[in-house]
Amino acid sequence: YPSVIDPTRTLPLSEQATFSCIRYYESRNHIREGWYQLTPYIWQFAARSLGLPPSENQASGSQQSEAAIFYLKRNGRFGVEWLAEAGLCPGRF
Repeated sequence: YPSVIDPTRTLPLSEQATFSCIRYYESRNHIREGWYQLTPYIWQFAARSLGLPPSENQASGSQQSEAAIFYLKRNGRFGVEWLAEAGLCPGRF
């Protein structure tokens, strides 16, 4: 689970709840599986933009959350990265 310093903790509670739901359905909160299950090319774009490790599996939980927030802000919604969760999780998809 995210630590108290995880970047998602700075988001509004509604967005924190959505990311919590996404983590559950994508990885059952297993960090080494990749919390948000970003495909390699999507991860690598965020990683290059943010200076993160080249693989989601090499990243800390905070770094994985940083990449997820990058896409939330870039898209203005939870968007295509997590459409599978659109009917399961709250939030604007």
